[in-house]
Amino acid sequence: MLITNATGLDRPQVQQGLKHFTKSDEIWAKLDGGTQVLFNRVDRSNVSLDKVLSNILLVAASAR
Repeated sequence: MLITNATGLDRPQVQQGLKHFTKSDEIWAKLDGGTQVLFNRVDRSNVSLDKVLSNILLVAASAR
């Protein structure tokens, strides 16, 4: 199981590591806020909420 804030899911080394996951492995992506303002309050990275959502969709699409 991987629990992540999803800010780095698009990194090549992370993508490579995810290839070792099986269909029974789980990735839990948490959102630190539902809007950019709230996200900025909680998250300490410079990654936008749109980028986080894009990263989640990237991993979900590759799991099919």
